Amino acid sequence: MHKISIVTISYNHGRFIEDAINSVLSQEGKFFIDYVIVDGGSSDNTLTILQKYATYIKNQTYPLKCLGCNFRYISEPDKGPSNALNKGLKMIEGDYVGILNSDDFYYKGCFKKILDAFESYPDVDAVYGKTIFVDEMKNFMGIHKGKKDLKFEDFHLGDPITQPSVFIKKSVFNRVGLFDENFKFSYDHEFFIRSLKKGIKFFYIPEFVVFFRVRKDALSSGRYMDAFVETLTVQLKYFGFDRWIIYNLGLFSYIYAKKTEKSFDECFFEIKNSFNDKNPNFRIYGEKEKKARRLGYLKYSIYKIGKSEKGGIEKYLKKIIVYFNILFLSDDNIHFLLFLLMTRTWLVGMRIYSKVKNLFKLNNLRG
Repeated sequence: MHKISIVTISYNHGRFIEDAINSVLSQEGKFFIDYVIVDGGSSDNTLTILQKYATYIKNQTYPLKCLGCNFRYISEPDKGPSNALNKGLKMIEGDYVGILNSDDFYYKGCFKKILDAFESYPDVDAVYGKTIFVDEMKNFMGIHKGKKDLKFEDFHLGDPITQPSVFIKKSVFNRVGLFDENFKFSYDHEFFIRSLKKGIKFFYIPEFVVFFRVRKDALSSGRYMDAFVETLTVQLKYFGFDRWIIYNLGLFSYIYAKKTEKSFDECFFEIKNSFNDKNPNFRIYGEKEKKARRLGYLKYSIYKIGKSEKGGIEKYLKKIIVYFNILFLSDDNIHFLLFLLMTRTWLVGMRIYSKVKNLFKLNNLRG
């Protein structure tokens, strides 16, 4: 019988983690569940919740619908999310591994569908599906279908798949290695690229797998410019200075040139060299400077959009309807748009954005 391992990392997410735990323990099928939770030393009610479910499983009072569950957790300080995940991965016992964020939760019945895919296609190393985006109160926000026939080149710009929608054979970690602990934000992005480069086979199923909470204070939400910098660093490592990479470096050159009054070319090569040499000195601190980068990114993205794509208007309008509430937020609309701009659909849509810039007053933004 199959054993599926789930690793969840947590820190002060007591208000969300019970949804995550129940979504794992309520999965139905002829398989065993190995559930490992790595907590970073939470000071809220997280530990109380973890102890409660550990007791349920130990006393066999939780109404499991699978063949059995091994539930365990640790709570101690860590060096960041990638370090915590690696701790959990070293503890797993299952043949297949899923990584569930403590604020996300699985779709009912997804484990069975994932395992069916692995069983039907034994040469496949990783299976992934569709993601439903919800807000903190579980209100629907949108759907990420995931890209079929995933290729190395699909990661040129951002992530064509969501991390919690992916399940991986345990043997993959022996071939590829664990998460790179040098990254705090883009460790999953780097891992997927590294996996594809090493020949790991991904398989898409057109099924809903996970609910992904979009929160403005989440590390993965794009609120922090450092997340963008890390993603760029990963892409520089694997793709070099071609196409989207040069485009993204142009952002920093554009803003840095305005700040220093140097020429665009001077700034471009200075920043290029600082990335190549892993020079830690190039940083612009302060909220005003960070905001300038975000605004500059939006302006520069609009400016650099190339030829339009058939259906671009329709795609853009659909996105605006789904995420319309962000237009009424203060600086949060910048943070959220920064995240959404990392997807191809939005880059196409931003060409339309430039045509209606007066409506959104983008001409008044100062980078």
